[in-house]
Amino acid sequence: MAQLNAKEHPLFWDPDAQYQQDFSEYLLPQGLLFTFRPGPQQAMTPADLRRHWQLLPRSTNRILQGDLEDSTTEFLAHKLNIIAAHFRRLGAFAEATKMYQAALSMRANDTGTHNNYGALLMSQGELSKAMDHFLVAYSQNPLSALINKNIGLLMSRIGDSAQAAYFLERAVDFGHHEGDVYVRLGQAYTQLGHLSSALYALQTALQYYQKQVPENVLNENLPAKVSWVQERIDRLETQLQAGSQTR
Repeated sequence: MAQLNAKEHPLFWDPDAQYQQDFSEYLLPQGLLFTFRPGPQQAMTPADLRRHWQLLPRSTNRILQGDLEDSTTEFLAHKLNIIAAHFRRLGAFAEATKMYQAALSMRANDTGTHNNYGALLMSQGELSKAMDHFLVAYSQNPLSALINKNIGLLMSRIGDSAQAAYFLERAVDFGHHEGDVYVRLGQAYTQLGHLSSALYALQTALQYYQKQVPENVLNENLPAKVSWVQERIDRLETQLQAGSQTR
């Protein structure tokens, strides 16, 4: 166990007495409550994650076989979501899928799990299955910016520009502001013939891409994105100018 709890990537911690009383008896053996909160200096490897997964069935089975309080399943499902997200970033999609399915086996209607699993399926091109999960999440939280964004992106993928614009607009209205969302919104507006709105969306996307935020600094594809958006902006400005001159 000492190897698993190494300082560079601790998987476990010893909870205080009250926390242990509330949770530990339902999860891992006494004194071991998994946290899995790797930070920037804690580089988890696929082997670490798989070893962690091997320890989870003990607690998962106890929850599935017993009538435990709702907060316990919520707690564990949230942890499985965190592990799944790391597997996805590592490209271990089969392992991420296993995590999401385990979480749903405990909490069949968990909003976050359905949304995140749907995003994974969408990235793998399984659009119909992804939509099934997004719709469950949307039915429970229609005001979620992230869920609306994901549905909008999926609609864009299948070529339904009207629905893509609708859901991406909602995502923006509910506070999801990032370059990629505005690019897809601009594309949807262009397909619908709303060129002025498309121009504004792409100009906004460019502004977000040019901001010096950590995500942008680490994005190797950013220069190509900026170039692509600038080209589309120039093209739209030319089209709009030509249209105004013919009136």
